[in-house]
Amino acid sequence: MAKHRIGTRVLLTCILGIGTWLIAGCRSIPRDIAEPIPQSEQSGMRNSGLETAGPPRLELLGEKEWTLDRWDLHEAKTDTVPVTLAFTQGQFAGSAGCNRYFAKVEEKSTPGEISIGPVGATRKMCSPEEMKTEDRFLGVLPLVRSYRFWNSKLALVYVEKETTRTLLFRR
Repeated sequence: MAKHRIGTRVLLTCILGIGTWLIAGCRSIPRDIAEPIPQSEQSGMRNSGLETAGPPRLELLGEKEWTLDRWDLHEAKTDTVPVTLAFTQGQFAGSAGCNRYFAKVEEKSTPGEISIGPVGATRKMCSPEEMKTEDRFLGVLPLVRSYRFWNSKLALVYVEKETTRTLLFRR
């Protein structure tokens, strides 16, 4: 009988320990580091947060700066180099990480579709990290073909090597 009680206690202790471990492992972790955005949040890129009636319009971007938050839905921007974007006087302009840039933007006939003209930028030299970020951003900016507002963020959608990607900016 004593062996049975000891076995039961050991079993209960193990079950409680495993349960506690599982619960602790399920706590929420910040998503802004490198975890992909869940599929359920990716579907339906739609106007939300910046509530608008009807299709997106470039004027809704305002002249306030947006800051790059994610290189893609599955890739957080983890470096500390700020990349910004603002829409003013028919063009995108901001900081590409090191230099200032600007590019003409035209709305297409389909709501949310845009074309971005050649990108111009200042030419100062910066740290390797800043230049790497800048080169990447300026390389994909001309590829942007559409934009949406999504969960209070600006989503710029582009195709690179037959893969659709989305830059996400926050205010």
